[in-house]
Amino acid sequence: MTSFAQVLAQFDPSVPFVAPANWQQGRTIFGGISAALSLEAVLRERPQGFPPFKSAQVSFIGPVTQAQTFDTSVLREGRSVTSVSVDCKSGDELALRTTLLFAQPRASRITHEAWGCPLLEEASRYTTLALDSTIAPACAFNFEMRPAGGSRQLCLQ
Repeated sequence: MTSFAQVLAQFDPSVPFVAPANWQQGRTIFGGISAALSLEAVLRERPQGFPPFKSAQVSFIGPVTQAQTFDTSVLREGRSVTSVSVDCKSGDELALRTTLLFAQPRASRITHEAWGCPLLEEASRYTTLALDSTIAPACAFNFEMRPAGGSRQLCLQ
């Protein structure tokens, strides 16, 4: 089984990427790996770096059925904000389009206290979610999931 860390270590944005079998999800690959590789392609293209990463808009357009290529483009680079797009193609077909935003922190007079992050303990303090291999996609086993800081989802049949 190829871990996420191994995928990143082996990834070269200048070479078409073929996902390992354990990242398959039906006839395509797990979309999160394509989104993560889009960000990685941008970061590797510019070794001098960007301002801190702030947000991503990811559009899943079509299935990944062939090797992926990643085409990055800086849309705008201002004094404090840089916007970058990434087109991920599967063969000749667009599979994913990502817009990434990098921005310097700014001081604000506005204080947001309505939404706080839950206080969490160390990850090892939470129980690992057991997955049912008869219903969970194979790619789900690439993650160690530990529900924390909220209620678990419930599905009734």
